Amino acid sequence: MLSKTLLSSALAALSLLPSTSVAAPLEQFNKRDLKFNYGGEKVRGVNLGGWFVLEPWITPSIFEATPDNVVD
Repeated sequence: MLSKTLLSSALAALSLLPSTSVAAPLEQFNKRDLKFNYGGEKVRGVNLGGWFVLEPWITPSIFEATPDNVVD
């Protein structure tokens, strides 16, 4: 009985699936195509690389409470 209900629910869902897949208009994809003049504009940014690095040799006090056999 459960399998019959499950099968009918699955078939109902599969029959409705094509109606939900509507192609997006091409204009949406053209909006994302932004151009940037890398040769004429100065690019500015921030390097956050060192802020998120956690190594035992950088701050040993954080790792003193853990055993040496811990796999990282």
